[in-house]
This record gives sequence, structure tokens and C-alpha cells, in this order.
Amino acid sequence: MSRILPAGGVGTHVQSMKSAMLLCAALACSPLWAQAPVSPPTSTSSATAKSIVVTLLGTAGPSMNIERPESGTLIQAGTETLLIDCGRGVPEQLVKIGVRGVSKVFLTHLHSDHTEGLPILWMSGWNGRDGRLSVWGPGTGQDQPTGTVGLTQALATAFATNTHIRRDMVEKWPGEKIIIEGHDIDEGVVYDHNGVKVTAFRVAHEPVAPAYGYRVDYAGHSVVVSGDTRPSDNLVKFSKGVDVLIHEVFGAGAAGRGGAAPLPPPPGDGATAQRGGAPAAYHTSPEEAAGVFKRAAPRLALYSHIAPNPFDPTERTRAAGYDGPLQVGKDLMVITIGESIGVK
Repeated sequence: MSRILPAGGVGTHVQSMKSAMLLCAALACSPLWAQAPVSPPTSTSSATAKSIVVTLLGTAGPSMNIERPESGTLIQAGTETLLIDCGRGVPEQLVKIGVRGVSKVFLTHLHSDHTEGLPILWMSGWNGRDGRLSVWGPGTGQDQPTGTVGLTQALATAFATNTHIRRDMVEKWPGEKIIIEGHDIDEGVVYDHNGVKVTAFRVAHEPVAPAYGYRVDYAGHSVVVSGDTRPSDNLVKFSKGVDVLIHEVFGAGAAGRGGAAPLPPPPGDGATAQRGGAPAAYHTSPEEAAGVFKRAAPRLALYSHIAPNPFDPTERTRAAGYDGPLQVGKDLMVITIGESIGVK
């Protein structure tokens, strides 16, 4: 495990991944449905009672690459286990690292690469949870006809036949554990239990609005997950002095704007083409992220949601003037946040 001190350098040791095809074969031989009830997840053995442990379950943007799961970040603090976003492949990553019983999910926004894994987490985790699955996320908006409450209600309707047969007729599985409840949120503290506080804040992902980032605080330590966003003054505000800032990055589009430039205009004007087409218009380039990192000054800046293809944004970030601690996220990377910050 490499250690990152407040003023020190960054070392990297990335845990290797087994083939996703082997995982699929293992799951086929031992279906999730056959699992006996298990205890709720607990913090990993490397964590101390006062640490936050972050596991990057998926670091890709929209992708059908079986070796690159979509967005998902596991945060374990004290007795709390939280999942931020649940894209394709994220539930399988949880099985891979031996974490079951996840019952608290926080969605940054309702794009498919942040939600596609939710039905699998919900249904396949039926007997692994202590109780219902709770999901927090954005509500409706001008171009957002369905919010988080609507999403969870639609899932309950879509799987009503499966729920009825397994709950009421054959398996007689407990009804409380298959309840899925949604919470449409506003900016502010959305969860505060057992010393763990989750604060949602608005980010700039128009026309996807509202969209949120999340800050998790526990025992004097903190981590921010940006969600999908253009450079955002509000994100900087909520990330000031954070231990770890996990930020998205988009590699296509024009470089060289730099973090000191004003925030780019919304999609739909001439800036769109200059920044790499419509997707680039509501994401953040390495040059723009450098500006965010300089202003927020985290103990560690960390890239995730790396799109549109795997690439290393380090050189472009450094060239734009950010010289602080920096890591490029990999699937199943584990970050332990305590007196020092460990990455492996």
C-alpha cells in the first residue's frame, strides 16, 4: 500500500483484476438467487475505526466493455456502507470483493451509466440485506420527467410478478427486504447516522438537472464524489480542504482552456463543437479539472468516470498547472482515508 501524506508524493500500486469472463462463469455456477441470507457489510480489515475506506467499483463512463464497469463508488465508514451510483457491472464488483447487504444507494443523476445496475443490486441482493433498499437522488426537472422516486416506483412495477411469486407463493422470501424506496433530494444534508454525514450539492450537468455531487464526512475525514459535471464553482465550495476529491474527466474536445477560465456556457451554442461535441459540453477536461483541483486543494485528487475511452489524463492535468497529489482511478482501487491516505 502506498501512503499519501498531506504534503508528500503519491505512489501507486494497483490491484490486478481477474477476467470478468471468469466472474460471469462463477456466477452462472452459483446463482445469486441461491445465496443464503448474510450479514450486512462491514468495513474492510484495513480500515481503522476512524477511517473512511473508498473502493472504486467502476471507473468508466457509458460502456459495454465487460472489463470496464460503469460508475460506482463504495464508501465504508464506521458501521455505515454507502454506494454512490450503480452502473452496469457494479453489483458484480460487489460480489467480487465479498461485500453483500448494501442497502443505501445515492445517485448523482439518472443517466443510464449511473443506474443500470440498480435492478440487479435490488433483486439479487434480496436475502443479503437487513431490510429494504433505500435510494436517494435527484427529483424531476424541466428535462427530467422522472426523478428517483419515480425510478424506484417503476422498478417495483416492472418486477411485480417476480416479487409476488418469490415473496408470496414459492420461496416465501421476506417482503420487507424487497421493498425499494426512493427519496427525491435537494441540496443539503441528506443522510446523517452513526457519525456519518452525507451532503448533496448541485453540480453543472445541464441539460441533466438537477444533478448532484456528494460529500461524506466521518470522524474528521472526508471524501467528495463529483458525479458528472462541467467545472463547477459549487463543487469547489463543497470540496474545499477535503481529504479526497474524486472527479470525473472527459478526454475528448479542445484542450487548453485551463481552470482559470470562466465556466463554459451551457450546451447548445458555439462552444459545444470546440469542446468535442455534445458529450464534452457537459463534462470536464483534464485542463479544467486542474483548475478545480487547484482551487479545492484536496489532500488527494483522484480521477474516476474516465471517458470516452481509457486514457491517462495526468500529463494534461500537470501541463495545466496542478502539481498536487494526483491519482488516476482503476477499477477495484482502494483508498483508505485516515491520518495518512493509503492507495492500493
